[in-house]
Order: sequence, then C-alpha cells, then structure tokens
Amino acid sequence: MGNCTASQANDSYVPAGRKKPLLSKPGKRKNKLYTNTNEKQALRDEDSNSFGSCSDYKCQGSSGGSGCYQKMKTNSSSFAANSSEQNFKRFRSLESTSGVQERSVSKNPTKDLLSECMKDHEKIDYDYCKMLISQCYSEKLLKEISPYTQESVLHYCCYRGHLDLIEALLKRQPKLVKLKDLNCNTAFHSLCKNITSSEHDLGAIFLKLKKYRINIASKNEDGRTGIDLLIQRIRQKNPYDGNLHSIRLLYGKVLDSIPVEYYNRIKSNKNFITKERLLETDLSDISSMKSISIATTAK
Repeated sequence: MGNCTASQANDSYVPAGRKKPLLSKPGKRKNKLYTNTNEKQALRDEDSNSFGSCSDYKCQGSSGGSGCYQKMKTNSSSFAANSSEQNFKRFRSLESTSGVQERSVSKNPTKDLLSECMKDHEKIDYDYCKMLISQCYSEKLLKEISPYTQESVLHYCCYRGHLDLIEALLKRQPKLVKLKDLNCNTAFHSLCKNITSSEHDLGAIFLKLKKYRINIASKNEDGRTGIDLLIQRIRQKNPYDGNLHSIRLLYGKVLDSIPVEYYNRIKSNKNFITKERLLETDLSDISSMKSISIATTAK
C-alpha cells in the first residue's frame, strides 16, 4: 500500500514551472466521436424525425465523446428565394454607391475631361463628362490641351463625334473654337477628319461650330483648310473610309453655308468639286455598285 500511495503521490506531484504530461498525443482523442454504427444510427433518427419546409437544426449526442452531431436541413426553394433576394439587395446597394457618385468630386476636372473625350462612343460616360464640364473653370478649358499634339477638348469631341458634349463645352467657353493644335488645325479640321459619325451628327456638329463663328477658311501648316481635307477624302475614295457618304453630304452643307465671295475664290482651285460634280460622282458610284451587285448575282 505504501508503494501505491507513493506512486500516486509522484503522479499527482508536478514540479513548479512544468506542466503535467499529456496521456495521449495532442490532436488525437482516445475515443472516436463517430463510428460506422453511430452514423447509421444518426441516419435512422433523421428518417424517423419529420422536418418542416423551413430550416431546422438537430443535435444528436454521440456515445464516443462529448461532442454533438449537428446538421442543418433546409428547403431548396426557400434557400434559392432568400439567396436571390440577398443578391438583389446587394446589387441595388452596389448600384447606388457606384458610377458617378463615386467620381462626383474630381481633383482635376479639366484633365479628367480631356482623357474621357479621347474615348469612343462605346466607352465614354456622357453623364460624367457633363458633370466635369460643370466643375471646370472656363479659363482652364483653354489651357488644358494634349501634351503631344496640343489638341483641346473640342478637337477630340469633333474628331470622335461627341455631339452631346460640344454644345455644353461651347456654352461654357466659346473661345474654344479659336484654339489650334500643334499643326495649326482647328476644330473644323478635326471634324473633317472624322471617320465614325453619321451624316446627322456631322451636320449637327458643323452647325454648332458655325453658330459660334468658327473660321472655316483657316489653314493649317500644310496650307489646307477643312474644305481641302473633305475634297481629298472624296477624291481618294478610300474603301476603308467608314463614313465617306456622310462626308460628301457634309461637304454639300459646307458649300451651302459659305459666302458667295469665298465660294468664287476657292472655285478657281483645280481640285475643287462643285455640287453638280459631287452629285455626278454620287450617281456614278451608285451605278458602279449596282453593276457589281448584278455581276455577283449572275455568278
């Protein structure tokens, strides 16, 4: 008995600064929580109990340890409805916090406006651009130009065909029509280089530039006016020119709007195309297209 008590005393006695050694390795348990028989029993109890349409929790003790078996059974239809409702709420919250509201305050609105106007119709955000125009100082619009080509915001809007922004820009700063880029091109030159806009947009942009008295007779470094650029495009008949027909109609509108004195002066140029000649080229192009279509159908 004395030996037993001594051994028990030695087991219970733990020196200071040391912990009592574990009976088993950490991370492993003496008795397993679940066995094959316990799992089968849990499945039988699941079948015997009835669950409602809504989510229900069930705890079941296991004979092998102190843990509990917990399982949640939910109705798939209610879960889908709840998840779709949560996704809709999340989408509405993101929609309310995203977009223009996140970019409502700009540190440099003129610089951001210039970078936005360089984009195409598919990528530009017109509401954001109009908000930037309202935040811009009118004098800074004259100074904010491209560092490489020295083109202004109006140059890019005319070249890309941003009809909705040109009126707002000219109302904010009418002196934009007088700006020239590195090659002395005005906004009218940029309009004559437009290769994407329709005839309606080109005509509307030209009328707005004319309303603010843009100089149509202004020449660039090569000595060409905007009318010369239009004549060059019409004579070249580039098959990759996407809006050549719209350019011809724009050329006719420009000829109708210029004074008679200026018309008689540029008429002496050998490359000049009169309106009658322009109509003849249109008719010849239409007849050639018809002949090509007839030949292809005959084949």
